[in-house]
Amino acid sequence: MDRTIMFLLQALCAVALLSGSEAIRCYTCSSDHDPRCADPMEKTMLPTECTVEQVKRAARQMANVLGASAGLGVDAFGERYAQYGGGQSTMGCQKIDVFVTNALSRRQNTTIRGCVLMPENPEEHCRRVSQAMQSELVQNTFCGACTAEGCNGATGLSVTLFALVPVALTVLLAGRQ
Repeated sequence: MDRTIMFLLQALCAVALLSGSEAIRCYTCSSDHDPRCADPMEKTMLPTECTVEQVKRAARQMANVLGASAGLGVDAFGERYAQYGGGQSTMGCQKIDVFVTNALSRRQNTTIRGCVLMPENPEEHCRRVSQAMQSELVQNTFCGACTAEGCNGATGLSVTLFALVPVALTVLLAGRQ
């Protein structure tokens, strides 16, 4: 194989692999607005690239679902929750399940998935989330935080990475000839 073509294929593989590792992608949804977000999550959902704006969006989702029930204004809850990143730059994913008792004493199970700025320890994040949600009207039944691609939803191999495997093998085999 021509050296130029081989070099271009190697460069293409490197760019594709590096571009996939720049930012984490998480599922961002709330089952009170989108039933596909509830467990088991529908495979039609697609992860979103996490940014600071996505972290703020997740805080607003939690505030909207939980804030009023927890006796906090939406802004107060969102502010408290957003501070839990503690200035850390580690972007991660979260999945939180809660039972919320509304004004009519009806309990509703809600799943919230989103991006989050996490402390080094994911368990610390969940401890802080549970503290923020303490109320007789809100019961946190699950909290999971992680830093792998799409880890807060359905598992699966990334299509981009999967498609690169044959290309990488071709380049490696062609380089040996």
